[in-house]
Amino acid sequence: MLSLSPRRVSPAPNRIGTSTPQSQPMFSGKQGVSIKRLILPTLLASSGAAALALPNQSNAVAEKPDTFSLSTRHSADDSLAFLTSCDTFLPEHSDEPEGIEKRRASKQSIQDMLKCPPFAPTDVNLFMPQTYSQASAPAPAPAKPVNEGQLIDQLAQLWSRRGNGNSSQAKKEVKALFNNAAFKAAVPDARLRAAILSLKNTPAEDAVRDAAQKRVFSQVIFQDLPAGVIAGVNPNGKNNKPEILVNSRYQHEDFRQIAPALAHESLHQDSIASGREERVNHSLDTLVYAHMIQEDPSLASSNTELAKKQNTKLMARINSRDAKGNLRLFSAKSNVYPGGTPLANFAAAFTATGGGPITDNSPGNSALKLFVKDTTGVNVRQPNFDQALENVMDQNQKALKDQDVIAVAKALKLNTNC
Repeated sequence: MLSLSPRRVSPAPNRIGTSTPQSQPMFSGKQGVSIKRLILPTLLASSGAAALALPNQSNAVAEKPDTFSLSTRHSADDSLAFLTSCDTFLPEHSDEPEGIEKRRASKQSIQDMLKCPPFAPTDVNLFMPQTYSQASAPAPAPAKPVNEGQLIDQLAQLWSRRGNGNSSQAKKEVKALFNNAAFKAAVPDARLRAAILSLKNTPAEDAVRDAAQKRVFSQVIFQDLPAGVIAGVNPNGKNNKPEILVNSRYQHEDFRQIAPALAHESLHQDSIASGREERVNHSLDTLVYAHMIQEDPSLASSNTELAKKQNTKLMARINSRDAKGNLRLFSAKSNVYPGGTPLANFAAAFTATGGGPITDNSPGNSALKLFVKDTTGVNVRQPNFDQALENVMDQNQKALKDQDVIAVAKALKLNTNC
């Protein structure tokens, strides 16, 4: 979370929004039958209810997992179709033994891949030079004019692919939201409105919609921020309500690159920022980015500074796997950056000020509850940013199926062979 007060800007740079973890400077930062409810255009309206009353006690009690799944999406890239839907495209009931064996073999091969040591990069230029010294120097996306009509068309195509395939209906819905007066007042920049709407049918949609309905934030704007910070929250923004700030350095990036940062910041809803809060939010926003590049692998290869940062963080996330190949936060078979800067596991990149272990907690909120449920399948009553919540996230990752993880690794051009 970005606080503009002196308390957190200088003394604890690792707590500023999506800034670089102090110990590891390499990262700063369903397809369904029907479309889910629209992301409300009332997001960040300055009037309305006061900020949420947040619980102070730790109460991360896990209820029985439900059957929610976000992992039936298919990649837009045909070359990855067999990875993203190998069970879907093969017949569920086949009278031919050969077809059954082929299906079993495909599924087993993916499981075997995930049991391999961390996947090594085949193109280090997709990542930050702090992690791979041979990588090319990062640079933000070059300036380019914004065409609102093109943004609406791109969003309509995105919604259509993720929904029922009705492009004309999707465009009608997108256009109505995109040009909504209240939405435009709260989010004046068209690229940021597009980034918010691009969270439709991603693991972050319910959380962002919750923040919108509760009018937690006053506005979302671009602003010059300290080096290394992608985005942050000023708890005392417009009308003394929190505001989300996105570094103007990244204003020309693809709006889908900005979307994970907005998902991250939507969980910072008060003035208290713990080290654990940052680690949890980074753990969640990587799943949003994974969705984006699984859907369109070209995002990962765009070679912009923001893409490199997010690729590097996501690589650590999907390389943190246990012996059975399950995604974890606190364990990995070996360095999650093979041939690069050593890092034991994803969580190890985030430490308290001074490089020590994270021990501080902070209050949670209803958006966090929804985000965790949509990515783990577990309903945590009154979650806080604490060890109990991290344990739930570590042991119950459901947002990415096995084939999704491999598809993401392919988009990052990682070698998935042992």
